[in-house]
Amino acid sequence: MRSAPWFIIPLFLLSSCGNGGGPPGRQEEFGAERQLLFSQRRPLDSLLAISPEELARWDSFYRSCRQELSAPGLPEEERQALSRAMEEAAARIQQYRHDPSTYNLGGALKQVLAAKQAPLARRLKAIKMQMEQAPRYYGYAKANIHAPIPERCRLAAEKQRLTLDFLSNELQDSLGRLERNEAEARQFQATVEKARIAVKDYLAFCESLYFEHQDSLINRPGF
Repeated sequence: MRSAPWFIIPLFLLSSCGNGGGPPGRQEEFGAERQLLFSQRRPLDSLLAISPEELARWDSFYRSCRQELSAPGLPEEERQALSRAMEEAAARIQQYRHDPSTYNLGGALKQVLAAKQAPLARRLKAIKMQMEQAPRYYGYAKANIHAPIPERCRLAAEKQRLTLDFLSNELQDSLGRLERNEAEARQFQATVEKARIAVKDYLAFCESLYFEHQDSLINRPGF
């Protein structure tokens, strides 16, 4: 079956939450967040940027679903579907809060560049649009991260270094294969620099999280 090059239908894993025993309107209330969290693909020019407010709404959604599970008379089929959806939601939220390596601009950009079904010019345009979102993307990441897993901090830092290498090398090689006027080239490089600054800032953030953890071990009583 032929797939659409720019988008994919989201995975509505929580579709059962708005039906049957649930309060009316819940599916509509959380539809946008459900699509955002559970879609594995997005338009090429879009980064998956999860804000703290969106995570808080998912916390509320999780609690309301858990309350519904405790209600008597819920059909077993709905109970099982609701439980599976809650587990998936909890895993995703846990990931966004405690795993800094989840936030990886370079990985997203490489996926776009590898989408060979799209012309190179279209892919580079999408990459530019994603890079423009980098400051907000990493700003959300820093606001979301709480009690990070130490080893994931190290992995996150390494991913940011690979992103910087991608911006300086592989991306530039691809740019060299496309004819652009001088103004477009300057604008693109300005966007690259904007993204590079955001990546470096997040790299330093991840390193500081890991060093703070190491310091806490050294200063722990009885060490």
